[in-house]
Amino acid sequence: MNSKWDKYRGQIYSQKGGWTVGKGITTHGYNLLGEIHGKCSMFQVMIMNITGILPERRLADLVEGLFISLSWPDPRIWCNKMGVFSALTGSSITSAIATGGLAGDSKMYGPGTGQSIGPFFDLAYRSIVENGETIESFIEGNCYKQGKLFAPGFARPLAKGDERIPAMRKLALDLGFESGPLENMVNEMESYLEKKSGEGLNLSGYFTAFMMDQGYSIDEIIGIAAFSVTGGVYASYFEYVNQPPNAFLTLRIDDIEYVGKKARKVPKRNK
Repeated sequence: MNSKWDKYRGQIYSQKGGWTVGKGITTHGYNLLGEIHGKCSMFQVMIMNITGILPERRLADLVEGLFISLSWPDPRIWCNKMGVFSALTGSSITSAIATGGLAGDSKMYGPGTGQSIGPFFDLAYRSIVENGETIESFIEGNCYKQGKLFAPGFARPLAKGDERIPAMRKLALDLGFESGPLENMVNEMESYLEKKSGEGLNLSGYFTAFMMDQGYSIDEIIGIAAFSVTGGVYASYFEYVNQPPNAFLTLRIDDIEYVGKKARKVPKRNK
């Protein structure tokens, strides 16, 4: 009886490429060391390995700008704490980067938010651009739950506004990119939300809209941005790697204000 797995028995199939032992490496039809090495950037190769298509250098440069804009050397940030804790527990930098990347795979911030932003932007585009619904009508009907704003790609934890977006927009302009139809729609939504609630677009929302306009799928966009938080993780790890254990946010017992019940005697056990 044949099964769907029979064709995989004893065979490894790859459309990406492979290594011919002693001869070289082929990746997506290119000779990696002969045609790519020294001619393309690492971000071009990374995007090609995800999508199968070698992108323009300028798009790879914009993605590099995303990574730079997320390279905050602040140990208070969630994913950066993974770098600190890895250093203080004697773990390797590799484990720090892995756990920092996982901390960024979140529904509230970081690359993981693309899972909700993509479908939301698709819905908004169909409703507003294709079907002619007004920005106001769409937002009022889809962006509030129990009176609270719920609009993936907009707002941030702890802060309002996003200082990274002007830098990314300037970079895109300098690289010769123009705003596409989805980004234009998102900008109009941002204008309405800023007036209504003071909340604007966040970096994940900007990057998702920009990349969707370039023809990338949500899975591809999430893959491209997956480890964009690692710059700050590197910084936090190497700041603490030579510090003694528990050197981060150290507390003594008397640093804690106890507000519970007063001290009392332990009742005697009944015989």
